Amino acid sequence: MVQSVELLYNQALSLAGSKGAVVSATETSREALLCTTWYETVRDNVMKASPWESLRADARLVKSSERNWGADWVSGDPAPQFSWSFALPSNMLLPRYLHSRARFELANSGGTRELMSNDEFALLRYTANDVAIVDWDSGLFSSVGFVLAAFISFELTKKVSISDRLWQRAYDMIATQQTIEANAQATQYFSVSEAHTARGYTGFATNAAYIYPYENLLGVSY
Repeated sequence: MVQSVELLYNQALSLAGSKGAVVSATETSREALLCTTWYETVRDNVMKASPWESLRADARLVKSSERNWGADWVSGDPAPQFSWSFALPSNMLLPRYLHSRARFELANSGGTRELMSNDEFALLRYTANDVAIVDWDSGLFSSVGFVLAAFISFELTKKVSISDRLWQRAYDMIATQQTIEANAQATQYFSVSEAHTARGYTGFATNAAYIYPYENLLGVSY
């Protein structure tokens, strides 16, 4: 069965206990309007809540500014603890990690959201904002359906127990995907920041592999 918005809406409606169904996502039925009200919010939050395989992407980042360590920090420099700032991929929904496992932060620079790091040659793994539902892996498709069902179920049934059950199922599915990714990233990495090597330090430093925080289903980082 080909994945589509209509199929997802109907699966969510069925899970939520609705007796109605939709033919088109753009129709004006109560069911379609209710699903459409929450769909984009649910979709984006679920995409950011776990490292879905179908949304994985990599990009070599382009430097936008470099810190002059011989001068005081000024506005427009990378964040004070970092040497470089980088432009973000245009299709990035959420960063995951640099392949060097160096620490980084996102910050506003000159009104633009940028990535700050001490990795001069930053290669970023990130979650792409791919809204083409036909390309999603089955876990992402099902999780969006369960979360959408959880959002709309009380409006349809007035039963908190149904909503709670759907939320739990969605959290379990997303937690499973997070565990799979965590196990895949279990390697210990040894690295020295560019800022230190520039000062002549050549020893090893043990740094925990830095992974950007996931977001929960309400869009709040944890």
